[in-house]
Amino acid sequence: MAFHIEEKCPQCAATLDLSETDRLLICPYCQVKSLLVSPHLFRFVLPGKADDEDTVYAPYLRFKGSVFTIDGLQLQHRIVDLTQRGMDLPFLPLSLGLRPQAMRMQFVSSKLAGNFLENSITVDAMLQRASKISKTRPNTKMFQSFIGEAINRIYLPLQVTGNEISDGITGNPFVKDDDLFSTLKPLFDNSPVWQPGFLPAICPECGWDLDGERDSVVLFCRNCNSAWQEKEQRLARVSFQVLASDNDTAVFLPFWCITAKTDGKVTIASYADFIRVTNQPFVTQPGWEQRKMCYFVPAFKIKPKEFLRLGSQLTTSLREQGSGDTLPGKNIHPVTLPDSEAVQSLHMILASAAIAKNEVLPYLAETDFEISNISLLFLPFLPTTHELILQQLSIIVNRNALAMGRHL
Repeated sequence: MAFHIEEKCPQCAATLDLSETDRLLICPYCQVKSLLVSPHLFRFVLPGKADDEDTVYAPYLRFKGSVFTIDGLQLQHRIVDLTQRGMDLPFLPLSLGLRPQAMRMQFVSSKLAGNFLENSITVDAMLQRASKISKTRPNTKMFQSFIGEAINRIYLPLQVTGNEISDGITGNPFVKDDDLFSTLKPLFDNSPVWQPGFLPAICPECGWDLDGERDSVVLFCRNCNSAWQEKEQRLARVSFQVLASDNDTAVFLPFWCITAKTDGKVTIASYADFIRVTNQPFVTQPGWEQRKMCYFVPAFKIKPKEFLRLGSQLTTSLREQGSGDTLPGKNIHPVTLPDSEAVQSLHMILASAAIAKNEVLPYLAETDFEISNISLLFLPFLPTTHELILQQLSIIVNRNALAMGRHL
């Protein structure tokens, strides 16, 4: 379940209601568009009864994403959503429960009074816990990828009164200690990273307003026909191609086209190599040896099973790539999965596509991908009542699954 955040418009200071998946802020009052960015984890605070110097904020780490696991010759996947305390204080609850979903949070701000406790649990430790939750077969060696994950830090307000520390939301006491403040003071975070920043959603090329939806990670300029995504708190250009359609109702779904080669026991440099290594039921055609291997990864979030199916089907079967370089006029599904996440999925796309699992899966942990190019490809899917269909390959996407994926 997603949570909601209140934030101020950077232009007019109006209060905005955001979902955790939102990246493009569109103010309904001043109409200014801003891209939400942060070099670190997003940090949120639960609303407490008080906001004063006696408030202490305890950190929790929250992980939400898809965990893909190669366990022997089995490829498994599941969605994980968990929260754990970010420091070892025994009196703190192990988890925040449903509070992040039930309460409207705010981004952490330096204007908040009180002190923040330093987080001592690393992100790697959090991912290890997510791995253990996903593990289904004990005593087996696994290889895992975390795709589409969101790792945030959420602070629980605590109220310190005399020798007692209590829940800053409910007022329920946690612990009494005559030397409580002296115990907590060494744990204060003296160099916290505060609220996220905002990038103006303006095309760096021509100064036009960029288009996108609230959960878009790639924005488009209709004036100079360009695409942009945030990289290191600046807008970087994204190359793209479009497979044109004569049907005005076509919905263009975005896919990352990642050109890469592998070395080692799983050696793939060309499309012909891929056909042989994965034991596809095709006869190698002239030109396939010279065709560089390109993996097609959904550039949108969707349930793990569908994510793998679409990626493996397109990677295996798509021969014709887009030749157009003009953005479709309408019906573009937003890009909600950044290219950095798509790169992490390559092992799993390859594992899913392999017919001879025993010749590929045991060696993927030692297989590295050398990436030479990343671009977007928009493919036209024709809509029916419940599905979208790529007619060239008879690939089907359930429309409800596509809509639900935007909340992952």
